[in-house]
Amino acid sequence: ASQLVHVAWGTSSRITAEMACQLDALKRNKKWKYFINLTGQDFPLKTNIEIVRILREFNGQNDIMNTREVHLNRLFYVHKDIADVVVNTYTLRTDPLPKNINVRRGDLPCALSRQFVQYLHHSDAGKDWLKWLDKSSFPEESFYHSLASTSSVPGGPGPRDVSQIISRVNSWSIDNQTCNGERVNRVCIYTWEQLPWLTRQPHLFANRFDASRDGLVLRCLEEALNRRTYSPVAFNTGVYKIFAETRLLNSTEQSWQILA
Repeated sequence: ASQLVHVAWGTSSRITAEMACQLDALKRNKKWKYFINLTGQDFPLKTNIEIVRILREFNGQNDIMNTREVHLNRLFYVHKDIADVVVNTYTLRTDPLPKNINVRRGDLPCALSRQFVQYLHHSDAGKDWLKWLDKSSFPEESFYHSLASTSSVPGGPGPRDVSQIISRVNSWSIDNQTCNGERVNRVCIYTWEQLPWLTRQPHLFANRFDASRDGLVLRCLEEALNRRTYSPVAFNTGVYKIFAETRLLNSTEQSWQILA
């Protein structure tokens, strides 16, 4: 990145770092259509060409989950970054929310259209909202999510629940999803036992993996991706087009599955 950012957990530096990467991407390449943010514990379930073909069916829609409960204390009390630790001062904020902001909260992983990314960087609404969030904690859970719920914003509108998101699948205890492995911070760490389930999912990526706990699941998924990369199989993009139009997801349907 042309701009290095020191990232402190729970502060706006997380957004600042990501936006620095977005700005570099906007300047260097005029052709990309989607920005997908990944973590070190994500792994693809689809090959590169499969991801491209799926996102083409979205026709500029964002894929952002934004229906988690809003934590008012994180937003409306002044927070400060003291030695890389977010501290709540318990001082109520007096500055109003920016105009037309409907506060939403969701999971950070998402797929953002190029038009939406440009809006974040060049619109007054995007700049004002980022500035306002600077005094909050964990603003990365609300920045994209609130802007994307506005009907006039490119790639919207939302809200969208976790069941209406295709870019990432994970197993949260709060969503009552099963887990054969261990849960860390309420999120399932996948193991080889969940390979049949993972390979049936229509999503682009899965989270969360830990090679030190179970490397076999990653090796098996990588082998499946390599096989489909060099020996492509029939792939039904029509169901993704329908999903983009309806946002109805049934991951058990045979039509989602790739039969390699």
